[in-house]
Amino acid sequence: MSNVNVNKEFQSFGSKCQTLGILSILAFIFGLIANFVPPIGIINFIVQIIILIILFSALGNAKEAGYALNNRLLQEFRSKIILAVILFLIGLLFFLGGTMGLVAVITYAPGAGAAVGALIGVMIFGIILLIIAAVFRIQGWSRLQRFFEENQNMFPSHIGEKALSGAKLMKIGAILYLTIILMFIGFILEVVGYFKLAALKDLGGSAVASPSTQPAPTKTTTAESKKFCPNCGSSVTGQEKFCSSCGSEL
Repeated sequence: MSNVNVNKEFQSFGSKCQTLGILSILAFIFGLIANFVPPIGIINFIVQIIILIILFSALGNAKEAGYALNNRLLQEFRSKIILAVILFLIGLLFFLGGTMGLVAVITYAPGAGAAVGALIGVMIFGIILLIIAAVFRIQGWSRLQRFFEENQNMFPSHIGEKALSGAKLMKIGAILYLTIILMFIGFILEVVGYFKLAALKDLGGSAVASPSTQPAPTKTTTAESKKFCPNCGSSVTGQEKFCSSCGSEL
């Protein structure tokens, strides 16, 4: 890439994707442990917050690269992923809140039919928001995939191919999340996708072309070395048999 600033934005995006891949694995492990050791859930919550912060920072790099390149796909990628995250958090809040409220009502006030209906409505609303968030997520990664497809010439071939593959895996993973049943496979594809996109962090060593070395010019002289008459010292060409000044034999 010729633009140094854009190059740095993609490098930073790739580095953060690598971090997101590692943190996603840690969050999954802590989530499993938290089922048996509840206090670990606090650590998992902190990791999830860190993931969100780094994700938004990486999206900021995509935004800056999109502005510098005047590329609509990068800008839409950022906006759709941000919208997906916001809707996901709101939807999750409604769903969990409705679920916990429903359990409480059924346990302590089984006759409150109106409350049960309202809480079920809250849960359904949360589910709808989660589905919409998933759709925006798919659209976002699809935009990034199209960007790499249309701009492969901007990157070294091995980096561009990995980044494209990473964006595809992220999109497929987002689709699988919608199925619920295949969420775990979607998670695996997402982690692999992050590590594929991490190839962008190596742009600093590959994207800038090394200056070609040119052989040092050899000095050439068209004139022959000067010669002089041994008798009078006059300049001669070396082709003469007699000096033109004194007539001496050369």
